[in-house]
Amino acid sequence: MTRLERTTELFVRRLYEAAFIDQSMLLNTRFHIWLSDIKTTEASVKSLDHVTVYLCSTMWHETYDEMMTFISSLFRLDRYRPKHRSQKDRLSLEGHIYFDDAFIEETNEQSGKKTLYANTHVALLVRVIEEVFR
Repeated sequence: MTRLERTTELFVRRLYEAAFIDQSMLLNTRFHIWLSDIKTTEASVKSLDHVTVYLCSTMWHETYDEMMTFISSLFRLDRYRPKHRSQKDRLSLEGHIYFDDAFIEETNEQSGKKTLYANTHVALLVRVIEEVFR
């Protein structure tokens, strides 16, 4: 890294959030791991073997726009993975969505058997995922 880097080399996005400038700049920083700069001891090489980033979220009665924003940002994260093939194999991304109140329970009047069905918000999430994935 040189003393004066271009903004596009330092940050993922050109814009920042003025109200939360410190968090915006920290979360927007582009990190490069240079293997030649790290002492290649056995412990440091093992710690760089594979990194998994877990993104977890809860949803409860979100609107279409909120779901679309969240899911599209998850898919967009793949664009900012490391550019080199050797580094790309070391990073994986997992997204988990926990849905509160996801099922509707219905009881059959004749047999008395209870059945669980996914509610409309879960169906909306499935449609959003299909739309973003296309």
